[in-house]
Amino acid sequence: MPQNSEDRPLARGLGRAAGRAAQSFRENQRADDARLRAERARLTAEDEERLERRRADRERDLVARDAAESDAGLVHPLLKVARLYWLAVTVVLIGIAGAFLWNGARAQDSGEPVIDPLTGMESVGVLGGATGQFTMGTAVALLAAASLWGWIGLLRRRRSAIGTLTFIAVLLAAPAFLRANGLLIILAVVMLLGAALVWLPPVRSRVRR
Repeated sequence: MPQNSEDRPLARGLGRAAGRAAQSFRENQRADDARLRAERARLTAEDEERLERRRADRERDLVARDAAESDAGLVHPLLKVARLYWLAVTVVLIGIAGAFLWNGARAQDSGEPVIDPLTGMESVGVLGGATGQFTMGTAVALLAAASLWGWIGLLRRRRSAIGTLTFIAVLLAAPAFLRANGLLIILAVVMLLGAALVWLPPVRSRVRR
C-alpha cells in the first residue's frame, strides 16, 4: 500500500507532463499550418500580380503597335486577307440567298419546277416548292447578314467579329455535311477556312476592342 501511494503522484505528474507536451505539439502544429497557409497565400498573390503585370505590359505593347500601324496607315497582310475573304463570302451568300428567293417567286407565279441553285437540279420534297425556296432564301440571307456584320467587325477591329464569323461557319457546316450536298459542303469548307483565318495570332491580336 505505501508503495502504491507513492506511485500515484508520480503517475499524475507524468500524465500532466504528457498532456502539456501533447498540447504544446498541437499548438506548434497549428502555428506551422497557419504559417504555411500564409506563405502559400503570399506566393499565390505574388504569382497573380506577376501575371497581371505581364498581361498589362503585353496589352500596352499591342496598343502601341496598333497605334503605330494606324498612324502609318498600315494593315497586317493577314488581316487584310481576312477582310477580303469574308467580304467575298458575304457576296456569295447574298447571291445564293437571292437565287433561292428568285426561284421561290418564279415558282409561285408560274408553277414551274424549282431548280436548286446549289445543284442545278430540280428540287424535290420540302425544297421543291415556293415555300421551301423562300425558307432557304431567308435562312441564307440571315447568314449573309451575320457574315456582313462580322466583316464590319473586322474592319473596325472588334473582338466580337471572331465569334460571329466562327459561329456562322459552324452553323452552316453542320447541315452541309449531314445533307451531303457537294456544293454546300464546299461552301461550308470555305467558311470554316475563313473562321480558321481569323483565329490566326496576327489577326486575332489585332482584333481586340
